[in-house]
Amino acid sequence: MISIDEALRRCGVDSFVQNVGVNSSNKPTYAVIAPLSTDAVWARKLLYSDSKFLNDMNPELANYIIGIRGENLIELGGLLQSKIMYRLSMAALLAILIGYFSGL
Repeated sequence: MISIDEALRRCGVDSFVQNVGVNSSNKPTYAVIAPLSTDAVWARKLLYSDSKFLNDMNPELANYIIGIRGENLIELGGLLQSKIMYRLSMAALLAILIGYFSGL
């Protein structure tokens, strides 16, 4: 099984992974550094959304990345269900209805 760095290089992303320390829960934190912005965008897409990318990685690392993806989805779901988004959608709906009924 291969590491993140090797998997990214195998997919054509010119980057390297650097250990930047530990987070508040004493887990290691890594940074993926890409000299070109297109490589950074491609690496982000592979890490956050491509399921085939995880197939040849270390299973423990793949499960960790899947966990991070799940956390991001939970945060997005919380944002979409927040009171601010509800108020914004109600204001947009109200604007559409006023424009429709006034003939604009």
